[in-house]
Amino acid sequence: MPFVLHVQDMLKELGIKELTKEEIAKVPGSATLNVRFSAQKESAGCITPFSVSFSVTEEVVMVRNPSVKLKTSIWSASSKENLANRNYKPFNALEDAVAKFVTDYRGANT
Repeated sequence: MPFVLHVQDMLKELGIKELTKEEIAKVPGSATLNVRFSAQKESAGCITPFSVSFSVTEEVVMVRNPSVKLKTSIWSASSKENLANRNYKPFNALEDAVAKFVTDYRGANT
């Protein structure tokens, strides 16, 4: 299963609703959850571990000049491969990052 679909399923199971583009447009700040996966790479004998990162971006207004609106990251988390633990797979990292998001989301919204 592709990572994005897996993330969507995990969030639905936890009761976090995915919004349509029309619904997002109505939410102040138009918050967006971004998911990024970087696969393990090997070059010239050097291994770069895989990583999973999440961030929430939101439109913000500058206090100094309210006519300036920017899209910026308001929350982020990441998890990456530990090359000493070969049992830790990309889905483990994904689950760890989703768990962190859910914990922080619930803490901020309950």
